[in-house]
Amino acid sequence: MAISFFDLNQDLQNLAESLDIPPQIAEQAVSTYDDVAEWLGQEDSPLREYHPEIYPQGSFRLGTMIRPIQEDGGFDVDLVCRLDIPKEHTTQAQLKAQVGDRLQDSADFRHLIKERRRCWTLDYPREFHLDVLPAIPDIEGDDHD
Repeated sequence: MAISFFDLNQDLQNLAESLDIPPQIAEQAVSTYDDVAEWLGQEDSPLREYHPEIYPQGSFRLGTMIRPIQEDGGFDVDLVCRLDIPKEHTTQAQLKAQVGDRLQDSADFRHLIKERRRCWTLDYPREFHLDVLPAIPDIEGDDHD
């Protein structure tokens, strides 16, 4: 039995769709990291003066995210939390602690947060987790775009 080009194309399309992040989960992840950015930059935030900005990196930014292998695993959304702090005014440990302290101050985030070696993870079981990597510009005028 011969497989037509149309059938093969449709099978590949179905496979790609089954591996991709569902649109509703992608939208929820974006909404959630927007909430994180808002929390970090609120008027009463000690980070406000550093103009916190959160943006995706890796497969989520590129649109190449695939479904987790484990059924109970969530999609991995990698984020950069950029703060405008001169390199000579902080250390990696201080930078990470500042972001973690602010996330811990939130009733919405404190029960979701886990500390990792270089980042903070907000875990939304069975849906996604946000890996928030604190960062500063490498050089004056550095742009992530």
